[in-house]
Amino acid sequence: MKKWMSTIIALVAIVGVAFGLHQSLKLKRDTAKYTYSNVPTLFIHGYGGTLNSTKDLVRAAEKAGAAKKMLTARVTKDGQVKLSGHWDKNKYNPMVQVVFSDNRNADFHTDAKWIKHVIVALQQRYGIKSFNAVAHSMGNLGLLTYEMTYGQDKSLPQLRKQVNIAGHFDGILGLNKEVANNTARCARQANENGVVL
Repeated sequence: MKKWMSTIIALVAIVGVAFGLHQSLKLKRDTAKYTYSNVPTLFIHGYGGTLNSTKDLVRAAEKAGAAKKMLTARVTKDGQVKLSGHWDKNKYNPMVQVVFSDNRNADFHTDAKWIKHVIVALQQRYGIKSFNAVAHSMGNLGLLTYEMTYGQDKSLPQLRKQVNIAGHFDGILGLNKEVANNTARCARQANENGVVL
């Protein structure tokens, strides 16, 4: 009886070790498809957005092993930036959720200024030299206006990659033509500088 019990325990242990090795190798395979760096990715919500607006995107990136949330950057109505969380320079692909207190501000020039304040705060506190961005809806217009206004300033961290979700780059029907004009101007500038949009 003792021999059978020892055999069963040994088999369970072998299966457990094999399963653990399989999971470890699978995790290594899954994470091998990502490029890791210390360049932060900013998640910028749209009109009326909150921290919850980009929460699922951030969680999905963490679950996939592609990135790690480090900070929340809250921008007050007067443009002050309050960073919360923990920045670990040894972690890969840090994510920063940007939240505007005045989340119903429709002036994308103001949004661009606020985005600049976030980037400068990250530069001053953590020494970032470049950044990526994921922007949704109105956040795209703020980011586009930021790039057009401050993108050529080499003293600021430079945008490396951006993902646009539901960007209304041709403006909002009946509201303005300035957005469409800005989009065309930005495309011309990008073409002149050899940047592909």
